[in-house]
Amino acid sequence: MSLITSVDRFIEEDPGRQSISGSFNPVDEGEWCESAYIQATAKFFGAISMNDTVIITQMIEDGVDVNGRDHVGRTPLHVAILSTSIDSANALIDAGARMTARLVGGRTSLHLAAQMGQTSVVEKMLARSAYNAEKSAEEKRKAEEAARAEDLESVERVRMSSEDDWSSEETVDIKPARKAPTKTDAEQDADSLEDDKEEPDILDVSIPDWDFGLTALGYAILFGSVEVVGVLLAAGADPNVATHAKGTNPLHPLILTIYTQGEEHAAKIAENLVASQAISSTADGNRLTIFHRIVIANKAKIVASLLARDQNAKKVLDIPAHSRYGVVFPVVSSILAGDYATLSVLLSHGAKLVYSPEDLPRPGVPYVWPCIYSTEVLIVPLPGGLGLAFICRLKSHSFSVTKLFLCWLHSVQLLTCPSIHHVSRASPCYNGHPRFSKTC
Repeated sequence: MSLITSVDRFIEEDPGRQSISGSFNPVDEGEWCESAYIQATAKFFGAISMNDTVIITQMIEDGVDVNGRDHVGRTPLHVAILSTSIDSANALIDAGARMTARLVGGRTSLHLAAQMGQTSVVEKMLARSAYNAEKSAEEKRKAEEAARAEDLESVERVRMSSEDDWSSEETVDIKPARKAPTKTDAEQDADSLEDDKEEPDILDVSIPDWDFGLTALGYAILFGSVEVVGVLLAAGADPNVATHAKGTNPLHPLILTIYTQGEEHAAKIAENLVASQAISSTADGNRLTIFHRIVIANKAKIVASLLARDQNAKKVLDIPAHSRYGVVFPVVSSILAGDYATLSVLLSHGAKLVYSPEDLPRPGVPYVWPCIYSTEVLIVPLPGGLGLAFICRLKSHSFSVTKLFLCWLHSVQLLTCPSIHHVSRASPCYNGHPRFSKTC
């Protein structure tokens, strides 16, 4: 009975607290945020997330640390960008918030702003970075001039002293020029999240993050921010730098357009990349070009954009890639995938439907014709010369697929007469020319 009474008294006198063992200390209502932020830090980060520039400006004037991190490693500028507080982010940049500070995954504020599509913040950071670079160069120049002047003054003092006190046989010990201090191994191995405030806050627009190897340009491409892509390219971002994330194949910026949110945006981004000298004809060890990979991804709009603006894409329009069956041409890839929209784009830009041994990378290599795996390929002209109907019966299926090619008759190399009225038929073939019949 006494034990029960003491337990009741403990609950009544100290509810929610276990002061005897001290194993836990539940917080009261309204105290939960104190475990994440401490006093003024909570107010500052709260004002940033609410985009309250009045409080932010006042706290900056009162001396708050604009680079202090919260308990999950985010700086005020990181929080401003992630909470889409554009005015707060610009105010922090003007106040000297470090733009090169990284999150745990290696993203800087530039990566975040590119990912969020915040064009004005990206422009603000690039302008601030240019100002910091100019200021750093001026300070370095002044420091070098001061060092040279001090060295000359030291040499002059040594010379005067030697004339007065030293014999002519004694040598003069001239003080060597100063060298920039180097970091010790311990300093270099320090926590990578610790910001080196001695280093100038200058952005490298092509620097990758740690987790995915993506640059700010890569994030802008993936999230479909056409404006940010243009700003970064104008600032000197390299349109041919591929990602190098651990355990993955490098991804060229043009290949990243395959994964862009919205193909319309992807096609526009591809145009901007090509205008900045991005190369779509780069191939891997299997001769699979960037252009061919976009064809395989069934991205007709991107393919059309490349063929309209990139001469390199036109050069590899009929260049095959190696596969386990031999070599495969881009046209064949689109046919086998059933992507007739991309196929019509390829044909309208002069892609071949009939290949010869001279089209192979080397003699004797087996190659895949457009009619491989099919029992018959029928090409039927449509009334008025509007295009062709393509009927393909696959060997492994019992159905026919009919699609309209949005291309003109003169674009198709198999049919040279615009008045064809007879159905052309191709027999199954592999490693040989398909046989077509036609009447004009």
